Amino acid sequence: MMGALSEQISQEQLDPQGIQGFLVKPIDVNEMVGVLNGLTQTMATSASVPAPAPVPSFKSQRILLVEDTPINQTLETILLQRMGYEVSIANNGIEAIEAFSTREFDLILMDIHMPEMGGVEAAEIIRTLEKNQQLKRTPIIAV
Repeated sequence: MMGALSEQISQEQLDPQGIQGFLVKPIDVNEMVGVLNGLTQTMATSASVPAPAPVPSFKSQRILLVEDTPINQTLETILLQRMGYEVSIANNGIEAIEAFSTREFDLILMDIHMPEMGGVEAAEIIRTLEKNQQLKRTPIIAV
């Protein structure tokens, strides 16, 4: 999320869509590591988050990066790959849903404002697909 947007959106607003956290752009490497580590701890200790699958360690895991800006795609991909993650890119919410439907991901990093379909709407659809198809809940972080 851009600076002004971070003042407009809170975690409480993202919770109903199943979004576990958010990062503010420009992304800081230490902040990203902190969110990923915090997500792992939250999933391990929270009884309120359905976790039928084992808690992911996020080491060499598959991440779906949903971002419409090419320079952000490049920078975020470089950061994630340097941290040891396998990254797939979707340019908008529609592509995110298509990617989610064809491949399993351990984490989704989702931009909130994108053309065609934004991140919040895509997250809602992904949560519906998980529920209807009885899939494990994939962590989603708003960016």
